[in-house]
Amino acid sequence: MLEPDEGSVIDNLYRSRYFNFSYTVPEGLEVDENFMQGEEDESAQAFVLLAAYGAAEGQGRKGIVVSADLNINPQAKSAAEYLEKMTREHYRANGFEVVNGARQLSLGGRPFFRIDYSKGTTYQTAVATIARGYVLTFSLAAPTQPELEQLFTTLSTLKFAPAPKRAAGGNSSGRTPVKP
Repeated sequence: MLEPDEGSVIDNLYRSRYFNFSYTVPEGLEVDENFMQGEEDESAQAFVLLAAYGAAEGQGRKGIVVSADLNINPQAKSAAEYLEKMTREHYRANGFEVVNGARQLSLGGRPFFRIDYSKGTTYQTAVATIARGYVLTFSLAAPTQPELEQLFTTLSTLKFAPAPKRAAGGNSSGRTPVKP
């Protein structure tokens, strides 16, 4: 069975063959090849596809993490339900407050849901959709709300291609899953 792979970055263009999308990594952010290294998810249900961060400045730094989480909850009908679960189990548990609740939008021609959080001088946005049975999430962070919104505008470079035809065979990705 095929699994999500890390994809590739060439000239700041990230491509995921498994999810069949491309995204331009924002200027000033460097791809972190070692993000969550050693945090393997033995269940093979969560994968970090891309992590890119800017240099630390003042009270924080900008960053984006793209991840895929196997949608194992059969009752979950949308990425909004996944984001609400993450709000309860992760964000609020770590002291974040919801700034704007889950709302639907379109990115790259696909339906997504967005939710915004803040904690002190950290602002975060999670944008998610269901793709190939996974919840595909773009998590953005910045030290100010205007910087976060500027980072969010880079999601306009997100482009999905039609799904490729599946080939018979086993796992060709060689990708090691990691914990989110």
